[in-house]
Amino acid sequence: MAPQVTRLAICFLALFVLFFALHTVTVPPNFGTDGWHRQEAPKILASRAPIHAGKQACMQCHEDKFQTTPHVKAGLSCETCHGPAEAHVLDTDNVKPFLPSTRDFCIRCHGQVVGRPASQPQVDSKTHNPGQLCIECHEIHPKEGQK
Repeated sequence: MAPQVTRLAICFLALFVLFFALHTVTVPPNFGTDGWHRQEAPKILASRAPIHAGKQACMQCHEDKFQTTPHVKAGLSCETCHGPAEAHVLDTDNVKPFLPSTRDFCIRCHGQVVGRPASQPQVDSKTHNPGQLCIECHEIHPKEGQK
């Protein structure tokens, strides 16, 4: 047999052994016994402390935002844009929610994508006011009567 074939076979064997060694070390033993997840994963997730406050917690202090914000009217939660707010609810003075202000943040949901429903406002980010922040023209939390 040619020496290059022997070396190639040794390389494949080494990769095969390395793969199974890593697989044995990194994959939990009960993974795959009940589908493509670990059986105790739901228990582990349920035991974690909640990090989302929910719409009702936001509404207690920011009820005015619920009347005017188009995102809430469309069925989204405040935490969709502002992130998990449980820490803010527990300590409103020291913990502030995330304030999205970049163009890329808005484009994640409002960028023109073929598969998005036509009812969702979409823009072509390359031609729609390039280089300008969305919040310069679009008021996310308008005052009562303002659009």
